[in-house]
Amino acid sequence: MPQSIDKLFEIKPTGLKPSPGKLLIASPFLHDGYFGRSVVLVVEHNDEGTVGLILNKPKDVTISSNFHFNMKELKIFTGGPVSEDRMHILHRKAHLIDDSLTIVDDLCWGGDFDQITQFVESGVVKLKDFRFLIGYSGWSAGQLEAELNENSWVVMNAFDWDELLKLQDRKLWTKAVEILGFDYKHWLQLPTHPLDN
Repeated sequence: MPQSIDKLFEIKPTGLKPSPGKLLIASPFLHDGYFGRSVVLVVEHNDEGTVGLILNKPKDVTISSNFHFNMKELKIFTGGPVSEDRMHILHRKAHLIDDSLTIVDDLCWGGDFDQITQFVESGVVKLKDFRFLIGYSGWSAGQLEAELNENSWVVMNAFDWDELLKLQDRKLWTKAVEILGFDYKHWLQLPTHPLDN
C-alpha cells in the first residue's frame, strides 16, 4: 500500500537530547541556504544556548598564506552563518596540538593553528587529518529546542569519526539518514525541495 502524504511528512523524534558530540540532522523540509540537508556537530550545549559546526557544506574560498604545503589540498567548509571571519578546526590530534578542546571521545575543536601548519609542513600530520571551517552555527537559549519541537532537526549519536570527517556534501546527510533507519528512509526519496512539488 502506498504511503499516505501525512506519513511522508511525519517525523519521529529519536528521543535524544542535544549535547556535545551529538549530530543534528536537518529534516528534508528545512529550507535554508545554510542548513538545508545539513549535518551539524554540536560542540557546546548549555543553559545559554548551543554552538554547532556544519560538517557537509564545502565552501569555495581562497586563503592567502605563506604555507609551504599545497594549498589546493586545503578544503574549507562552512561551519555556519555566525562570525564568518573566524576559522574553526576539528581534529583527533589532541596529543599533538596545543590548546585543543575535547568535544567528546578524542574529537577536538580548535588548537594552535601555527603548530598545525608546522606539523603539516614537516609531515608529522596530514591536511586530511583536519576539518577547517569558516563561521559557526549558534542558537540562543531554548532556540534549538523550539526548532526540534518544530521537527526541523533530528538528534542522533555520532557514528565513526573518521567517516564523519571524510564524507562531504550530500553523501554525509544521506549516510546519516541511512543510519537513522527505517522510520527515516523515505527522506532519501524526497526531492531537495519537497514542498515545491
